[in-house]
Amino acid sequence: MTKRKDGLWQQSMTVTINGRKVVKTFYGRTKQTVLEKIAKFKGQLQDGMPFSEVAELWWSYHMTTLSPTTVQGYLRGKNRAVEYFDNTLIKSIRPLDIQRFLTYCIDKWNMAKNTASNQRIVINQIMIYAVQNGYIDINPARDITIPKGLAKQQRKMPSQDDINKIKQCTDCTFGMFAYFAMYTGMRKGELLALQWKDIDLENRVIHVNKSVYNDHNIPKIKPPKTESGIRDIPILNKLYEKLSPAKGIVFNFEGGYITESKFRDLWEQYCKESQVSCTVHQLRHAFSTMLFENDIEVKDAQKILGHAQASTTQDIYTEIRKTRENIVKEKLLNADI
Repeated sequence: MTKRKDGLWQQSMTVTINGRKVVKTFYGRTKQTVLEKIAKFKGQLQDGMPFSEVAELWWSYHMTTLSPTTVQGYLRGKNRAVEYFDNTLIKSIRPLDIQRFLTYCIDKWNMAKNTASNQRIVINQIMIYAVQNGYIDINPARDITIPKGLAKQQRKMPSQDDINKIKQCTDCTFGMFAYFAMYTGMRKGELLALQWKDIDLENRVIHVNKSVYNDHNIPKIKPPKTESGIRDIPILNKLYEKLSPAKGIVFNFEGGYITESKFRDLWEQYCKESQVSCTVHQLRHAFSTMLFENDIEVKDAQKILGHAQASTTQDIYTEIRKTRENIVKEKLLNADI
């Protein structure tokens, strides 16, 4: 039995399942946990493995291959599947059962398209793992698709009241962070990674070239996911007037990058002081709306926002346009001559 760098113990053994020899690896926080898993597995070989056991084994292995920003979404997907199938023998699960599971998830949690798609990916990955390790012969989730017509995740614009408070409360705790987010459209991780050397006041641009993510509450730097994430954002007059150049990290805690837990504390304190109720991501939508209302073309907005696909920007513009049309409609309904 060996101990991995992440602290988990592991033990591999060769077993014959469905006439095939496969290498089975067990993981645990302690040696005893691993031994218990091996004993339980040997007792289950004859009847087959419960879905919950296979899902947990998949997670023990697969979680080490995921980026910290992906872990939480996959963990929720795994937990939903374990709750639904529980001790059902994995070899008895049919494609129809997978389809019913996805329908159940969509209905119970009112899932948008992206969340439902992520749930399908998780259940499919569990079943692929089951095939690879000999628990089943065919992946019942392979050809399953999510229903068409699911709504995309709605982006909500901050209220005008929130926007006014953000403009007025830059002196509050973390007030400039909110102000910066609203006037640059930068993502939270991009803002937390920003250094003063990235801000070119002479040429009035901000160079976005990195992002912060947290690995077990330890801030780490990573490059953007795509080339489009590396970009220059014009420094608007409203932001330029508020800038006081310094050195090091723009938004820091004791000179270093802000941890996720510290960020939550700072944002919570800011919201209490300013009475702002929106999220950081909503401020990115406010910036997108400003681009739309100032007739910035989709391709130009795409570059500024750092979208990999122009269709993403177009979807936002379409959504904003529809919202504006609804507002006009409501005004006209109450109009009189």
